Formats: sequence, C-alpha cells, structure tokens
Amino acid sequence: MNFSQLLHNSVLIFPYEEDDGYRIDLPEEEGGYSVKIIGVPADCIAIKADKFHLGKNLFLGKNGENCRSDYILFSPSSKDILIIELKRSNDQKCNIIHQMKGSFCVFLYIEAIIDVFFNDKPFVGKRIFYVAFVDVTRKSPLRQKEKPKSNVIPEDFYRVYGSNAQYKSLLIPERNSKKRR
Repeated sequence: MNFSQLLHNSVLIFPYEEDDGYRIDLPEEEGGYSVKIIGVPADCIAIKADKFHLGKNLFLGKNGENCRSDYILFSPSSKDILIIELKRSNDQKCNIIHQMKGSFCVFLYIEAIIDVFFNDKPFVGKRIFYVAFVDVTRKSPLRQKEKPKSNVIPEDFYRVYGSNAQYKSLLIPERNSKKRR
C-alpha cells in the first residue's frame, strides 16, 4: 500500500537515513520542539493524528472521544503501530489516555478505509503500543522514573522523559501470552 496515494502529504512524515540507520523527527508545531526516534524501520511512516477532525462535528466530546494524540507511527513491514503523544510537561494521565484512545480510533478508521476502498489489509498481525514523550523541552537528562511495563493498552502507556528514544525501546510487549485486547 502506498500511503502517499491515500493520505495528504501535509499529515505524513517519513524517516531519513543517517550513518547508523533511519531516524524520524516528530515536530510539535505549537510548542516549537520535536522528538527524534532513532533506529526506525526504513518503511516507517508517521501520521499527524491530531489533524483528524471528523469527530468534532459528530461527537459531543464529553467523554474525551474528540481527543487525539499527536502521532500514529507505523511500519508496514514490522506490523508495529505506535500511538504517540508529545507533552512539554507531565500532563494529567487521564488527558493522555483520552488522546491515545482517540488516535487508536483514527488508526482503525484508516485501516477500514484501506480495507474497503483499496481491498488491502497491510496491518494483519499488527502490534499496537502507546507512548508519551513528556518533559520534552528538558535540557538535562532525567533518569527514568518508572520501570518499563507492557504498553499495549492506553492506560499503561510508556512515559519517555525527554525528546529522543531508540525505536525498539518503545516496543514493550506483554510478558505473558494472554492478550489484553
């Protein structure tokens, strides 16, 4: 599936090659900062999920259903999908969870469009992970406060303190074989 044939270029971000692999930069337009994710797959694509506004004219939004995280990052080859929120400070957890749930719904909508209109299923066998980059404008390094736990549901999103991370460190699968979804 060529995602450039489906989605506006204004909402797509592609990785670029560096000496040691591929990297993708995710800018926060309102805050003037960006997050870098190093070691992404070459076919990785980021979608600016907060540009998706269909729900605001449809839903009342009293339960957070109009919220969106900043990005949906995915790799068709690895089947990994990351729902990513960028925060200048350490925001309330419930706000971040609503944003991640909203972007998960955006992803499901994109997946349905690809299936129905393009007769393609590029995400069969997908794995979804939830990540929040918090305190992204911090200049000095901060020691990780929490031990990484499985981040396969929005309520258990993984907090990354700072503005960069290794791609593989953001994928924290469940330790046991039982599915939570």
